[in-house]
Amino acid sequence: MNTTPDNTAQTWRDLADQLTPRQVERLTEFEQRWELPDDEKVEALLNGAREWAQNNLNDHLIFSHLDKPADATAVYPCTERHPGEGWVREFAGTERTVGGVTVCISGTQSSDDEIERQLTVSVDDLCDGPGGELTPIQTRQLSAALIEAADELERLTA
Repeated sequence: MNTTPDNTAQTWRDLADQLTPRQVERLTEFEQRWELPDDEKVEALLNGAREWAQNNLNDHLIFSHLDKPADATAVYPCTERHPGEGWVREFAGTERTVGGVTVCISGTQSSDDEIERQLTVSVDDLCDGPGGELTPIQTRQLSAALIEAADELERLTA
């Protein structure tokens, strides 16, 4: 990976060696799907690639001495928490999904290896749209998933 951003790049593909495989995959998808005039599309993709490349470089420089959290299933490039307050990177952990409801443990890791986790619940479109109905069986499964996630969160933060 280069250690400086490439400001001479003409397209996002000129920066592909500074991007993760997932970022290359996403830019390829955007390139195929976006309905923009060619010059606008090239500029938007290049700007996105430049931002991701810079984030990747920051992440390498700031977090290379740290292992990702053991429970992390995905780790995202670092961002500055608040100006002057240090850098953090977000991560996703265990997910449990029941009937359109997802229970996820996620968190942040600071550059001094302080890890904060939280449990989030998101509701996808259920039978009748957001806020749809769960069957009694799904309700019990969701209850069990929430208890399992709470137990996991307690173990991880103990």
